[in-house]
Parts: sequence; structure tokens; C-alpha cells
Amino acid sequence: MKQPSDLTREELEDIVSQVRNILWKDYSTDALDPDRSWNSETIEWVSGVLEDAGLKPDRVVHSKSSAEGSAAPEADQPEDPRVAAMVAALQAFVSTIEATGGCIRLAGEGRAGDDLPVPVGDESWSDLGHAYVLACQALGREPMVRDEDDADEDDSVN
Repeated sequence: MKQPSDLTREELEDIVSQVRNILWKDYSTDALDPDRSWNSETIEWVSGVLEDAGLKPDRVVHSKSSAEGSAAPEADQPEDPRVAAMVAALQAFVSTIEATGGCIRLAGEGRAGDDLPVPVGDESWSDLGHAYVLACQALGREPMVRDEDDADEDDSVN
């Protein structure tokens, strides 16, 4: 894996330009739209740019005999490789939801499951919001969930 410092200024400028276009370019008009909405594919496209540049992290294999230690205390490291794989999958899932803004609780009368959050990246995928909350609980993390009204207030500040 390369580090950003390994890249030339031109390579870095190209990466930033590609990411900016993914996030805000309207390809039908070729204009940058600061209000362009993103979906769950957006993070995949951004990660693809970074991977193409060689910036994708190498797979980390934690070893109990490592002299440098591991990312988490040894007591937190699952011994069963299947459990370790499940923890890694949950962490990746949670990170993806949080990279797109976490979840919100939608306001409104008559919505089914009003108490369940939905991902900011795709508000139509309510079961994904529920799975995110469960994944956070399993990992012992506080879910990134806010009320829709709070999200509207945050938007009006900018």
C-alpha cells in the first residue's frame, strides 16, 4: 500500500479531482452541483479511485505473537477465525454506514417503524438502518443516529 506522501503533487491533484467529480459533478450538464445527493454507491466509487491509486490498505492480519501488539487488546481479539471474520465484517458495515452520514429517524405521521433509523445514504432502506443498530450493539459501539429534525437544523446552519 502506498502512502499519500508517496504520490506526486500531480497524482494527488488528479485523485482529488476524481473524488470531487464523484461527489458533486452532474454528468448530464458537466457542472458541479453542491446539492447533489449521494447514495451507497458513492463511497464505492471514491474507494475505487483510492484503490486505483494504490492507497487501499493492505489486509491486516493480527497475530497474538506479534512483538508490536495488535490494534485491540488481546482480550478483545476473538480466537475463532470465523468470529474474527464476523467482527471485521460488522466493523466494515458500520464504517460504511457512518461514512455516508450514519442514520436518521424520519419524522412524519403514519410511517411504519418510526422508531427505527434509516441510513442517510439511502432512506428507503429501513432494514439496513436496523441492521446497523444491531451491528453497533454487537460491537459495543454507540450508533450514529440523529432525528430528522436535528439533521434539518444542521443543514440550515451551513
